Amino acid sequence: MTRSSTSARNHPAYPVFKKTLKKITVKGTHPSPQEILQLQDMFCRKKGIFHLNTISSLHVRHLMKVHGLRDFFWWRHKLTQYANLLRHVDLAILREGGVGYMGDEDMREVCLWRGLNAQEMPRSDMRQYLECWIDVSEQLQPGMQSLLLHLPILLGYNHPSRHWDDLTVT
Repeated sequence: MTRSSTSARNHPAYPVFKKTLKKITVKGTHPSPQEILQLQDMFCRKKGIFHLNTISSLHVRHLMKVHGLRDFFWWRHKLTQYANLLRHVDLAILREGGVGYMGDEDMREVCLWRGLNAQEMPRSDMRQYLECWIDVSEQLQPGMQSLLLHLPILLGYNHPSRHWDDLTVT
């Protein structure tokens, strides 16, 4: 059992976390943005067992692969920079009028940056994924980059077109 899993059971948000994982793995559905935001404490700096500074280096490497980042040094710093970039892009999308004003190709590219290969997806599915993502992103407190980096798993794990399948380490 890993360090994170043993302390997860003692965390106050554990019941919500367990319910969310069941929803993803057993029911094959995804949590709502509100359910994801209830997990923020597990990803924050002070008491968060999934904060970038507290997760194992193997966990960090998996996050690097999920996001298509390749580098040999400064993994946690690169992930933090990438999460900040995603957040700023999300806020820019909102300033420009939201996901509905994006073209199909732009929407596909933005989905790919967020862990979803949307080449064969209908526009409505891409829009739903991005709206959920941006709903979470815009409400995140400062220092919550780790939660943003885990969103491809929380929002896209059961999508047949998640792009990290070919990159996953066994």
